[in-house]
Amino acid sequence: MSLITYFETNFGEVKKSTNGWYDTYCPFCGRRKLAFHPVYKIVKCWRGCYYGHISDFLRKTKGLTFKEVNRLYLDVDVFEQVEIKNEVTYKSSNVELPLGYKNIIEDDFLGDRARKYLLNRNMDIEYLSDLGVGYCNDDKGEFFGYIIIPFKRDGKLVYYIGRDFLGNPLRYKNPSKKDIMVGKSECLFNEESLYLYDKIYIVEGWADAVMFRGNGIATLGIGLSQWQIFKILTSNIKEIIFVPDADAYYKWLLYVEYFLENFKVKYIDLREYLKNVNISDKKLKDVNDIGVDVVYKLEEDTDYLDINKYIELYAEKSGYSY
Repeated sequence: MSLITYFETNFGEVKKSTNGWYDTYCPFCGRRKLAFHPVYKIVKCWRGCYYGHISDFLRKTKGLTFKEVNRLYLDVDVFEQVEIKNEVTYKSSNVELPLGYKNIIEDDFLGDRARKYLLNRNMDIEYLSDLGVGYCNDDKGEFFGYIIIPFKRDGKLVYYIGRDFLGNPLRYKNPSKKDIMVGKSECLFNEESLYLYDKIYIVEGWADAVMFRGNGIATLGIGLSQWQIFKILTSNIKEIIFVPDADAYYKWLLYVEYFLENFKVKYIDLREYLKNVNISDKKLKDVNDIGVDVVYKLEEDTDYLDINKYIELYAEKSGYSY
């Protein structure tokens, strides 16, 4: 029995919605307001009755254990049940860097300020220059006073983000999707490493990814979009090391499961390091704060994740005993 059939049998007629979602009746409010995603394994009621993982939802509504839900997962190939658009090509091939862009090694006053900011965050300027990281120094431009982080595919620019270093109102600034026809959910920072390495490190922010000097990939947010999941699943890599921010340790668990069957996976807990650190002047939380040497040591001490360990972690997240 597939997840879709199970929901229809237990909660009423299921109708296909958009972007891989399905609608049915909510057991809490009785209205057709319950949506579930068999790939993401997320359930939500539009009236606010529930939001969470399918495992937790079925446990609460049907009394299933985590192991029983896992057996239900194994009965269906969700990628045959749900149409996933193969949008691995970009809709724009003529993206241009913003007005006033200069490579980070350019020698002027704003370049000095930008480099100082990056050096204070323990980054290698020469490596950033090779990646095409720069800054904008034209006060007539929309990205004046921002460090520019480019996203490339097959050597071509497809997206970029700006990171403030002069005190602009917005800490991060993204180009308009209507202008370049691509949003950040359709990109991965350092995407090309998927075809250059057997192992990648998946992190939230670009500043964390560059610390790995080659095989770090950033999603620009907690978790992965449908596009990003598909891109990784169809890549050449063999091993994935997830390194979630310390304050988002459990939030990434929703996305790890998709890779357990086809890749070797480790899930790094930065909180283990922070337990023994005297935090005084700032809150440490991510790879850029803590450093890759700590991550490599934690990686050595971390076992590869299997479905049973994953279920234990998810039970721990949900506050259940396993």
